[in-house]
Amino acid sequence: MGFLRPAGAWPRAVWTVSLLLLMVWAFSGCEENGVEPSSVDGVPLDSGVIDSVLVPEFWVLGSEDYRTVYLSLGLTDEEREAILDGDLLPPSVYVWVGPAGVSEYGSGFRLFDDGGAIANQTNAEYADSVSGDLIPGDQVFQARINSGFADEAGDFVFYVQVVGLQRPGNATDEGSEPILEVTVTVSANEPPVFSDPSLPDSLHAGFDLQQWSVNVVDPNEASGDEVIDVMMELKAGDVVYRDYLFAELNAPVWTFTADSTFAAGLETAEYTMSFTASDQFEQVTDPPFEHTVWIENSAPELLSLSAPDTAYQPGPDDPPNVYAFELNVEDRQGQGDIEEVYYEVTDPTGDTYGNPAFVFRDDGEDPDPVAGDRIWSHGFIVTNTVSNFGTYTFTFYARDRAGNVSDPIEHELELISSSEPQP
Repeated sequence: MGFLRPAGAWPRAVWTVSLLLLMVWAFSGCEENGVEPSSVDGVPLDSGVIDSVLVPEFWVLGSEDYRTVYLSLGLTDEEREAILDGDLLPPSVYVWVGPAGVSEYGSGFRLFDDGGAIANQTNAEYADSVSGDLIPGDQVFQARINSGFADEAGDFVFYVQVVGLQRPGNATDEGSEPILEVTVTVSANEPPVFSDPSLPDSLHAGFDLQQWSVNVVDPNEASGDEVIDVMMELKAGDVVYRDYLFAELNAPVWTFTADSTFAAGLETAEYTMSFTASDQFEQVTDPPFEHTVWIENSAPELLSLSAPDTAYQPGPDDPPNVYAFELNVEDRQGQGDIEEVYYEVTDPTGDTYGNPAFVFRDDGEDPDPVAGDRIWSHGFIVTNTVSNFGTYTFTFYARDRAGNVSDPIEHELELISSSEPQP
């Protein structure tokens, strides 16, 4: 956000706004009043008139890209109701633009609270015909403009004026002055540039902790510009699988630390690391800097099984018997890569079948005692209605998020009728 300060007062005729503006505190510097400038976030103002305002602080000379300017009015419920009832004229918001240090305004444009549904052809030529406003009548006013308000580099002031909030028949704009000034900077600007990457060509399953780095320099650093963020997208073709922010280590070095969980959910394949960086002017590296990497994702591994060799049918009046199965499952991409641990059963007749209930869990919920300990648990239930007695063969598997399936483990269990002696 540019430097913010009140600028003048409303005439007495605009009685509602005048009363509210008594609450506007004069301040000469943002830091002294605990408000830090920001070019991105809406900055709440200590005013009963304006709730928040957003004006990008840095603009690229000659750019035709539209950017959003908005202002939210902090009206009371009574004022909103009076507007709906026709007892107060609805507010209108105008912005006048002029070079800093010059007393006269240059061009101007209007902010709209129209829900973005109306194409407005009467606004300034550097304003989009559609405001970009989302909700009509919510007292949030918006416009989309480009840097066409400036014909040369330098500092410019946006003078914000609110008109309305007067009783019908008493309306006048005569002598009214802007209630807010926002200073912005317009400059010829180039996007950040990448160099000297330290990036892997391949990532094998279970790779050790690594730190990757790229150097990012802003060509306009000498004039006060700087790199704001560095983003990496991991892509295959046009599909973006994930994105990451790099952290600034020591300018111009930006880094990212990765371990084997980076490959979780990815199929073994070749991918593109696509890098972009943006600066204070929202200039983004185009085209992106790209680096190719081969990534391996190996299937989960079933390390060990704990399961009974014998199970018994409960008596006619007894509750089901529950037998604990536990599998130790390893995944070189981390436990977060495991999609499912499950089994199939071949009964004594030779029929093989699965069931949605034939799954294990490692989330600490019954019957699993401890979440995330790599021991996956399942409660095998035997009811008194079971009829096929004999040897059952259980085949266990684990599948990861990339679709890789582990080598199976088999286990035989003898199911015994309740009519037979039980230990």
